[in-house]
Amino acid sequence: MILQKLCELYDVLSNDKSIEIAPIGYSSVECSYCIVLTRDGDISTILPLGHEKKKIEHKLVPEHKKRSSATAAYFLCDNAKYLLGYEYKKDQKTKKTELKAASTQIQSSLKLHQEIIGDSSDEGLRAVLLFLKKQSEATSPHPLVQEEHYKGKSMLFRLENEAMYIHEHEEAKRVWGEYCQKHSDSNQNTVYGQCLVTGEEDVPITPIHNSVSIPGGHSAGCSLVSFKPEAFLSYGKKQSYNSPVSEAAAFKYITALKYLLDNPKMHTRLGETTVVFWATRSPDAQDVLAHFLSPQQVEKPDPLTTEMIRDIFARIKEGKSIQDITGDHSVSTYVLGLSPNAARASVRFWYETTFEQFMRCMVHHQEEIGLLDRSGTVKEVSFNQILHASVSRNVTEKWWEKVPTSFENALFTAIILGENYPISLYINMLQRIRTEAGNTEEKEKKSDDKISIKSKDGINYVRVGFVKAVLCRNYGRKDVKMSLNLKSTDKAYNLGRLFAVLEKLQETANKNSTIRGRFFASASTNPKLVFPSLLNLAQHHIEKVDSEQNDLASKYYDADISKLLWSLNNEFPAVLNLEEQGLFILGYYHQREYYYLKKEEREKLEKGD
Repeated sequence: MILQKLCELYDVLSNDKSIEIAPIGYSSVECSYCIVLTRDGDISTILPLGHEKKKIEHKLVPEHKKRSSATAAYFLCDNAKYLLGYEYKKDQKTKKTELKAASTQIQSSLKLHQEIIGDSSDEGLRAVLLFLKKQSEATSPHPLVQEEHYKGKSMLFRLENEAMYIHEHEEAKRVWGEYCQKHSDSNQNTVYGQCLVTGEEDVPITPIHNSVSIPGGHSAGCSLVSFKPEAFLSYGKKQSYNSPVSEAAAFKYITALKYLLDNPKMHTRLGETTVVFWATRSPDAQDVLAHFLSPQQVEKPDPLTTEMIRDIFARIKEGKSIQDITGDHSVSTYVLGLSPNAARASVRFWYETTFEQFMRCMVHHQEEIGLLDRSGTVKEVSFNQILHASVSRNVTEKWWEKVPTSFENALFTAIILGENYPISLYINMLQRIRTEAGNTEEKEKKSDDKISIKSKDGINYVRVGFVKAVLCRNYGRKDVKMSLNLKSTDKAYNLGRLFAVLEKLQETANKNSTIRGRFFASASTNPKLVFPSLLNLAQHHIEKVDSEQNDLASKYYDADISKLLWSLNNEFPAVLNLEEQGLFILGYYHQREYYYLKKEEREKLEKGD
């Protein structure tokens, strides 16, 4: 199913004239440098591609199939080992990296180009042949070649005083096409059969599937389909003949997957997993998917996309269809999660749904996880933010290595398909909040006397938002809101509110807060052990504030404490279960944020608006 949908995506992309995707016989390859040749085959200069920070550009070049051997060359685009005849290798004796000759590779490249170019009179092709011949006969590296050239990605050619690359010459395309056709027709080892992806019969079956580059994977790429150990083989069939896929279908799905991995708006990183996603026949739907699944890749959100999302959210909340907004509510959307496993790509998850269903699930998720912040707005929370919040706030580099894969899969399933959130992640979040309850915002003074706030708050809107989402969806709590619920009679929720009031009182009295770090974990699990002592301590704080600020504590804090104690009947539970622990945390967060709301926002809450 995955390969079939990728093949369908390739067909859609190839029929779109506004999209540049590799046709059959070509590949999109990462290139770092362009060798500019004279007509005599000498190097005029070597130009870097890309930009200063990342010297890489994707170019459509004659197809790069997986190398059948260590000496298999590519046509008109290859790495320095095959085009310059040298490479940096680690000496086994000295353990130092040194520049060494790669005579076998340069000879292989020369032989391939001689076979393909033949007696063609194209000046660019003749220059490449002369260049490779000179490199194969050279006894030392070319003086214009620097160390960085050997260590970069692939290199391609351009003729001096020409704008186009040599592989873009019409003659280069012609000889390459003839070679591919001849090679296909003359290969006696070609196996024919029925393709499992397209269902076509009597078509050439590919023996080896090309690899794709996945972050964190093997430097040579990872294969989505491969058969290596004999244990994977059956009925005497070798390599990929165990699952027959036609050469055309293999090319299509690999090319489509590479396109997704190269396009910032069609993939993202979720921990160690790379997630690719696409929507068929709808650029607008694709932009919306990128907004939710890859927000860090969208530097400047399109105003039209933002407006459309706002309209979709409003329609869904009103129970209306979104077909008149998107044009076709049955547009299919696909999400594929891949993670590297040595030289293989493991499929972590695969979801297929309609765009309207995807949007309904996203709306429900954002409503459940959303919290009203101090400015009166509700922030969106991404997948990565939730996963990152499940590890220590002190872990900033490679934090995803600390996240269990089961969290990634279960969280994606819950959000994309609207299923229950993983309880294991919920328990982890409760533990993380208790452990880091003492962590608060860190203020740093800069040279210009400005204060910057570095947030390491252990009880932040992402963690509390996920707790709220679980309470809404898994526990079916209808009384849980985005902001403070002044009418709530739930004991656990009001206990959390009471703790926030006591904390604020102490902060007012002592200009700092200590009870959160010392008592929050115990208060949220065994309140009966903690609250009597905290209430006794509060009386001293009330007296201090009253004496310094004209009965301020008696007017406000003491009144809040009395109201909450009345709602609790002056009784404190001995133990709080998982649901109640979540309600305690939510009540604490709501009450804490309430103190920072603007006056008009507070009045709205008090009036029940």
